[in-house]
Amino acid sequence: MPVSVVHWLKWIALLLSLSILAAYVYFEFGPGRVVKATFEPGADGFYMRGVITSATPRDLAEAMEEFPGLSRIVMVDVPGSIDDAANLEAAAMVRAARMTTELPADGVIASRGTDFFLAGTDRVIQIGGCVGVHAWARGMFSAPARDLPRDHPSHAPYLAYYASVGIDPAFYWYTLSAAPPSSVHWMTSAEMRTYSVATMYETAQISSIRPCEDRP
Repeated sequence: MPVSVVHWLKWIALLLSLSILAAYVYFEFGPGRVVKATFEPGADGFYMRGVITSATPRDLAEAMEEFPGLSRIVMVDVPGSIDDAANLEAAAMVRAARMTTELPADGVIASRGTDFFLAGTDRVIQIGGCVGVHAWARGMFSAPARDLPRDHPSHAPYLAYYASVGIDPAFYWYTLSAAPPSSVHWMTSAEMRTYSVATMYETAQISSIRPCEDRP
């Protein structure tokens, strides 16, 4: 192999290593640090905050075992997931236990957090709650899901999940076109009703509600 090619390969390997290190520092210690989802018991249910991770099914199982009388999950701030398989596992637990999911008026769910919300047998949204959706992509350099043909096998797990919780598959295709992976579309009240995101809508007693874009 020519010396020049070896030289460039070494530089590429070094740049990749530095990129991985930078990503680790950003997400582990910097502003991109992931705060994993927690389930805090309250008088009327578990208060869920944080990102769904590989630990979420275990944490949810422990919370349900410790507080068997609580059958509602109030999703205060669940912006998404970094482990789709864990998200589907935790959501299946919620469905099997016939739990209620609730989005408070000042709450936020987005991406796979929205999928988790759909696992509730009863799903309550207080007017003002923010529901975010977007297309998914496997990685930085992979094609977004909306560019894959509809019969591509990558769609199957998501379509199967929506079928298991009684959501029309049209909702899945809608999310893929609503926004690219790097952005979020905040659903309108009409869109929520069109796709049966909730089974009940309530008006909350709250003085002011910030726009979805301004919430943490």
